[in-house]
Amino acid sequence: MVQESDLSDAVLWTKTELFLQYPSRNITDMFLLVMEVDVLRSVIGFKDHVTLAVISACYDSIPSEISVLLACTGCSTSTQLYVAGYNEDDAHWFLRDFSLPAPTSDPMHMEVVFAASSSMLLWYSDKIFYSYKGSKVTGYIKEADTGAELSATALGTVIHQVVIGSAGNTVIKMKNNAMFFLKFNMKDVIRLSAWETETRDFAVYVNAHGDFYLLINNGSHIYFKAYPLKTEVLSATYSLAEVCPYISFQHNMEANSYYLDMGTNMTFWTQIVFLENVGLSSEVTIYRSHLLKQNSSIQYEIARGICTKNQTVTLYHDHDYSSEDDYEEAIISSTGVMTIEVEPSLTGRTCMTPNKEQEYDLTLFDCPIEAHYARPFRPTVLLYERENMIGTVEANYILWEINGRNDYYYNTTVKQNYESCFVSSGPGLLGALDNQYELMNHSGINSIIWPQDYAGIFMFRLKIMDPNYSFCPYEAFFAVQTHGIIESCSLNEHTHTYVPFCLYFSLNMLKIAGWACLIVAFFWGVLAFSYYRYVKLFRALHFVDPVVSFNTEISSVVSSEAAKKFE
Repeated sequence: MVQESDLSDAVLWTKTELFLQYPSRNITDMFLLVMEVDVLRSVIGFKDHVTLAVISACYDSIPSEISVLLACTGCSTSTQLYVAGYNEDDAHWFLRDFSLPAPTSDPMHMEVVFAASSSMLLWYSDKIFYSYKGSKVTGYIKEADTGAELSATALGTVIHQVVIGSAGNTVIKMKNNAMFFLKFNMKDVIRLSAWETETRDFAVYVNAHGDFYLLINNGSHIYFKAYPLKTEVLSATYSLAEVCPYISFQHNMEANSYYLDMGTNMTFWTQIVFLENVGLSSEVTIYRSHLLKQNSSIQYEIARGICTKNQTVTLYHDHDYSSEDDYEEAIISSTGVMTIEVEPSLTGRTCMTPNKEQEYDLTLFDCPIEAHYARPFRPTVLLYERENMIGTVEANYILWEINGRNDYYYNTTVKQNYESCFVSSGPGLLGALDNQYELMNHSGINSIIWPQDYAGIFMFRLKIMDPNYSFCPYEAFFAVQTHGIIESCSLNEHTHTYVPFCLYFSLNMLKIAGWACLIVAFFWGVLAFSYYRYVKLFRALHFVDPVVSFNTEISSVVSSEAAKKFE
């Protein structure tokens, strides 16, 4: 495969030229000129009288390709936008099947998402244009509830940000702080609940793990807070009655890139779980599939109306170069970057892709606390003076999950901890007393309930909230790792290795033991009933002992003979 150093790591452009930065070059001439628009015009098939100008450039969905947004004057009655592609593997320029009328004055922005084929969004101050599947699916983004094109002008504002996460989850923020959600490869957006007022100065930020945050400027300093995108999307789609078409979709391709040498191979699996009557599958799309050979196998499992479909793909290289006439040319033609995309055949807005594994700071959180997934959890907070423990903290405290996880719950509601200051209150004055009560203490009943269908690591920040406890702002950091979930596995016939089904079963051991005892008791009950029934029937039969009958007949014969002798 192509070496990482063969690809550039920065792109720089002017209206007429494009430069790429290669780390292997000297610092004095690090940028290499790879394109001039006057030359490119004839290379990609434009007529000589047209004028081209570079508007924007970015690395494409495919790591070895670069997309360049061009404005063409003279191609039509008005300025048109085109997207040209440059493949670093073979230094090849090409024109994508894509054109768009240029906005009159606004700048056009372009951003892509990692995929096996080019997929991007282009936008200016008013509208957003999508281009998916290598420009095979294009159009303007629409609103899901009205079906009309999303227009910032119609909303009395302009587009401020289009922020795309690593999994394709996209947040569109307007200048008036209205926010919309877009799932990549979908054509419409839903409006999210208002998070801040129109006058609030903030921006949306997403990290490498796909977690969304709000960067807020309060006039004196800038701070950030987690944005619960999954919760907001579920709330916004509730009225639309949207559900995810599958129960679970997972794969084991965690790294961004893999390197295969001669004679090596790589095996990966993907799994989708869905209701039996839905009929879904995992789609594996490979760009430049000729570089490696592939073997694929699919396994099915159906139980209680749930279908699990596992697909295993092995990529390998076994080409024999000893018989090639031109060895170097054969090596060049069979190496390069091959892109693989794994996705469900049908998805939806509520199908939120799990984020990548979070980094764990051992010095801050120390070793995680082991907690069984089925048992409520309440931490005991101890107070230390240097190395000596001086007591247990009895004051109230509250927890925050550092990475914004919200898939755990509390077993107590506000109503269970609420004490009214009045004899009676009017309707609606008490608020939502059925909400979860998040304040905890050592002697209370409030505890955390963990997810019941998967295990995980939760990293918490704990802070004491009692204003009368201490002059010091006490807080602590700790982590909890849940366990006890039983994972089903299947033997892969092709690779002879165990492939996890990734469908977890929340097995309650007490229920299992109860059912087992009931089955055993039923078995022994049937056995005892059969025994006593058999004895009763046996005793009711007229029984004749054959031995006694035989002896009686012999005695009769002997007596007859003796009687004859006496006669």
